Formats: sequence, C-alpha cells, structure tokens
Amino acid sequence: MNNDGITNYTDEIGDLVTSNTLRCPAAPCTQEDSLVDDTFEGAVAITNQSDCIDSKAGYCFKFSDEISLSDISVLETEYGWEASPRAINKTGRKDYGIFADGTIRCTLSLVSSGSPGTFSATRYSPGCDEF
Repeated sequence: MNNDGITNYTDEIGDLVTSNTLRCPAAPCTQEDSLVDDTFEGAVAITNQSDCIDSKAGYCFKFSDEISLSDISVLETEYGWEASPRAINKTGRKDYGIFADGTIRCTLSLVSSGSPGTFSATRYSPGCDEF
C-alpha cells in the first residue's frame, strides 16, 4: 500500500493528514496519491449499524469484524470492508462485503424499513448475483 515493497493493507479510511490510511498511503499526503477520494472520509460507520456522518451514495462502510486485528501482521495478507445502507429500503437493501481474495458477498438486510443497516454480509454470504 505505501510503496515499502510489502503487501500490506489498512483498516482505516483516514484523511490527508493521517499516514498509512487509504486516504494517505504514504507521506507526504496528496489527493493524487489517495486510494479513495475524500467522499469516503465521512462514510465510516461509528457503530455496528450503518451510522455515519456523511454516507457515500446512501451507504456507510466499516472494516470487517471477520478480520482479527489482534495480530497486526494480519494486514500483510488480508482485509475486509463492508458496506450497509444508511436507511433500509430508502438508500438500498443489500449489505456488501469485499475481501482481499476478491470475494464479494451480499445479503439482504433484515432490519425494518428506514432503519440503518447492520453490516450482515460475511465471507460466507451468497454471491451478489443471487439476489
């Protein structure tokens, strides 16, 4: 991620002042070097519900709970990001998960209409084309 010759990922969206994040892979931090644009900064979920300051196309994001960060070296080989609608049936109905091996999984959220999503997609959820 940061041109150190090692495959390493991050569990942080970050901003242009926080190094080793998707917004600032390596200092000095510039918009041109960012791996995601600035609209992702406010879209990070605050809780385990799809609750964020500023959603991205109606979705909030979080690093997957399936990836254990008790050993930080896990980020040398693995990542998992999840997306969930900020308001079910208003901005979307599917929860998504994407992982380092390219696996993309989906599930339909089961919470009430208008409620925030709950990041229910896992590595073992069905493929997105099954919905």
